[in-house]
Amino acid sequence: MAERVGAGDYRYEEVEDWAKIEMVGSASDMATDSEDRVYVADCVDHVVRKYATSGEQLQVLGSPGQPGLTDGPFNQPTCVVHSAYSGEIFVSDGYRQNRIHRFSNDGDIRLSWGQGDRNQFDWEVSGVGEPLTGPG
Repeated sequence: MAERVGAGDYRYEEVEDWAKIEMVGSASDMATDSEDRVYVADCVDHVVRKYATSGEQLQVLGSPGQPGLTDGPFNQPTCVVHSAYSGEIFVSDGYRQNRIHRFSNDGDIRLSWGQGDRNQFDWEVSGVGEPLTGPG
């Protein structure tokens, strides 16, 4: 039996090999839907991937394994929202970019906003840059 982890009412048991696709990198976010499908955001590979429910890869935003520079995506993206209304894709590029990117449904970048520079993470981990304190 697998080890149970967690506390109180929130205890979980590992289920090995549950994913139907290869999981690359570290998970920065996850969600489930009403049909018990699991959606995972992998940040370390510097890309956003879109899959069909069958597991077929439909779209890749960014360059796998290549962190984006300060003027473009992605450097460890953290979360993705696909607008059901407009079809646009919004990506928080939060660990290393301090930016939000807006893409068309086809993957064309439309707009980015935020600093796109070193952040609190860089300051705390490596002592590089300055911690930002202004509005985000």
